[in-house]
Formats: sequence, structure tokens, C-alpha cells
Amino acid sequence: MDQQTSDRFVNVEMLCAHLQHDVEQMHHVLLALQSDLKVMQQQLERLQTQVSDIGQNDEGIDPLAERPPHY
Repeated sequence: MDQQTSDRFVNVEMLCAHLQHDVEQMHHVLLALQSDLKVMQQQLERLQTQVSDIGQNDEGIDPLAERPPHY
């Protein structure tokens, strides 16, 4: 094998090592984002439940019949 071919192989191996490192970093970022998304989905479900509960509790109240707080 001549020097030029050897240098090309070394360059390809270095590029592969850098790509492997980048892929590993992206993998860790995706795992963190997946965790964040799961937490946000749980928060959204809780908020939807709270809004639904508020809507169900206020059905029998007539807002025009309520006295303002300054009375």
C-alpha cells in the first residue's frame, strides 16, 4: 500500500470517528428531548383535567346572579 492510500484510509477513519461522536451526542440530546416531551405531555394532561373539572363545577352557577366582590 502506498503512502497516499494509507493517508486516505487514515482520513476516512478520522471522519468516521468524528461522525460516531456526533451521532452519540445527537442520541443523548434526543433522549433528553424525549424525556422533556414526556414531562410536558403529563403536564398537559393534568391541565386538561383541571380545565375540564373547572368547566364541570361552574355549570350550575349563573354569573349574572353573583354579587361582585366589592359589595
